[in-house]
Amino acid sequence: MKIPKSPILCVLTAGLGLAQSAGWSQLDSVPPGFGLSALAALDANTVVAVGSAILRTTDGGITWTVASTAKFISAVSFCDARTGSAVGASGTILRTTDGGTTWTEQSSGTTRPLYGIKLLDASIGVAVGQNGVILRTTDGGATWNQVMVGGPDLWAISFADSQTGIAVGDMSLIRRTTDGGVTWKTLNNGDRLLGGIRAISLTDGDTGIAMAGKGILRTTDGGLSWALHLSSNAFYGVFFTDPNTGAAVGFRAILRTTDGGVTWREQARIVNQLDGIEFSDALTGWAVGSKSTIFHTTTGGEPGTIAVSSATLKTPLAPESLASLRGSGLAYYSESADPKSPSTKLAGINVRVRDSTGAERLAPLSYVSPTRVDFVVPAGTAAGDAVLEVLHGDVTLPAVAAQVRSVSPGLFTSWGTMAAAYAVRIEADGRQTVLPAGSAIVLDDRPVNLVLFGTGIRNRSSLGNVRCTIGGIVVPVEYAGPGGDIPGLDQVNVHLTSALRGGADGHLVLTVDGIVANVVLVDVR
Repeated sequence: MKIPKSPILCVLTAGLGLAQSAGWSQLDSVPPGFGLSALAALDANTVVAVGSAILRTTDGGITWTVASTAKFISAVSFCDARTGSAVGASGTILRTTDGGTTWTEQSSGTTRPLYGIKLLDASIGVAVGQNGVILRTTDGGATWNQVMVGGPDLWAISFADSQTGIAVGDMSLIRRTTDGGVTWKTLNNGDRLLGGIRAISLTDGDTGIAMAGKGILRTTDGGLSWALHLSSNAFYGVFFTDPNTGAAVGFRAILRTTDGGVTWREQARIVNQLDGIEFSDALTGWAVGSKSTIFHTTTGGEPGTIAVSSATLKTPLAPESLASLRGSGLAYYSESADPKSPSTKLAGINVRVRDSTGAERLAPLSYVSPTRVDFVVPAGTAAGDAVLEVLHGDVTLPAVAAQVRSVSPGLFTSWGTMAAAYAVRIEADGRQTVLPAGSAIVLDDRPVNLVLFGTGIRNRSSLGNVRCTIGGIVVPVEYAGPGGDIPGLDQVNVHLTSALRGGADGHLVLTVDGIVANVVLVDVR
């Protein structure tokens, strides 16, 4: 059957006026005079930072709006691009349903300061604060119920999934839940050897990284025991983009780990204290702190310029695939083209690709900024080691190495690891009903096809060498190739079988010619 193509899929960002610090850049566009404690990175362009006010950008940090708050806001959490909550002094809880544009105050039932919050979905959320208080809502914040109170202050909370979470605080107070925050067990209380714990990130139900006054702690047994992996100045914020890759911030430094927190190295040394860090994808991150300090990276904090797939944000690249250069000083200003008609010259620059045979081609460009260049790898680019060069007229920037292979499958995501996809249901009379992107797909007796978008797929050897599983269950692949009018955009259509009924594990794994794409999530019930 024929399934409609995507009307458009466009990934955009914006250029910044920045002061460089290795792979991290300090924004000079932030309104002065605000202490910032936490943030939520909703996408590559949209960030909400909280503290003595709520700051929001939708253009990658070029401009910021400021919303005054009566109380200091300590933490913020979003469960999707529109729904978020923030907590702060005197039991303050704020709620937004428009991505942070407007906020309404909710009754928390307490006057204790609240320091941490996590939204599990649009209905369920958990907040923690002074004297070990834990609050929980099941109705989107209309009511908050006190689950427990007593003991040292709790500063932060993290969930590995909808059920398993850990809250941490002063005097190394550690509490764990395995039922979504309904009940909690105290695992550690009063071990001064670890110091106060200000931040926590769970990468799975057993493994977590915590920021303590004595350094960086790691657990592999669900919080029962902790090992000190870095003894140094205090750190206050931590965020992981995958189980191995994370970043931490604190007293005048940004650190990075690529082995799940076992070892850490310094990426940037700064003047002010940083309190919060978050990434919208594997490479695009933000860190906030005192004196309106906001740092930004588009390279995962690494110095220099890198070339990555636009879908996986990793190498290698493939001919006729969507790719991106990430770095600094790539252009003097920003300019975009219609993704359907990319240009070989934007913002005064070209990108030249020299492949392993020595052949040179100019890449079609769809977006250019000082920190990012989105392009299509030219058709005919040979597999092997390639060199990319940004040309400013007669000036050529340092060459960027990239590996190219015939296929390099990657799937786009729309929120976290949720697949950028939609479903098509075939009605009894033959009509096609398009199910909205991001909505749950409820299976019944009517056939349903899932339409995924990616890149680096079209050069597959045959359709038979494209394999897809959802929760380990093989689903038939009906199409894998170009995805419509946007050069470089690929589409994969899979048929959702009855074996998926009843709520299968939503992890979707696509394999093309033996190469596994990035794993994405789909909500099939």
